[in-house]
Amino acid sequence: MSVLRSAMRFQAVVFAIYGLSFFFIPDFTLDTIFDWDTSSYWARGLGAAFIAVAWLEWYIAAKLEERRDLVWPFVLLPALLLVGAVWEKVADTYDGSDAFFAMVVVVTFFFTILIGGAAWYAQREIPADA
Repeated sequence: MSVLRSAMRFQAVVFAIYGLSFFFIPDFTLDTIFDWDTSSYWARGLGAAFIAVAWLEWYIAAKLEERRDLVWPFVLLPALLLVGAVWEKVADTYDGSDAFFAMVVVVTFFFTILIGGAAWYAQREIPADA
């Protein structure tokens, strides 16, 4: 159970750092990275969403014994991000750099395996009759 708790806290910290980065990125940088509306409100909202997810994951990790039913969505979240990133590349709609794409794929794949493996291991620790 401590492996899962540590893995979830690590992922929560990464989510929080990623979310905070959207608050500190200058508008002109967002314009060069994303080919979307020039308004940066969507980026600030996305950053707030990542910070909220990070807080929720940290809270669940703190009360893991009672909230084990909410662990699997945190396995699915990086898995869905991974599928979305790969789909953009396959559909040829991705306009960013290959280095950024590779980093996104590696990080999301890492967290999918880390949290999924830790959740699976923690599930095996508890007897079936418990």
